Amino acid sequence: MNKDVPNKPIETFNALGISVKVFENVSDKGAHYDRVQIVRTYRDGDTFKTTSTFSVEELPIVESFARKAYELCLSRRTEAQKNRSQN
Repeated sequence: MNKDVPNKPIETFNALGISVKVFENVSDKGAHYDRVQIVRTYRDGDTFKTTSTFSVEELPIVESFARKAYELCLSRRTEAQKNRSQN
C-alpha cells in the first residue's frame, strides 16, 4: 500500500447518519492490520460535519456495527493466520 494515497475502506456499514468503516493498513515492516472508524454525520446549517459522540438512542446501532466490524476483522485475521501456516 502506498502511504501517499488515501486508504479506502474494505467495508462500510451505514444507517441513520452513523458510519462504521474498516480499513486495512500496512506497517512499516509490512505487517497487515485492520482499523475501525466510527462516526456520525450531521448537518449544521448548510454544512455537513462529523462527530464521534452518539446519543443513547444511537448506541444500539453503534454496537451492532461495531460487532459486525469486529467479526469481519477477526475473520480476516483468522484467514491470514491459516494462509501463513499453509505456506
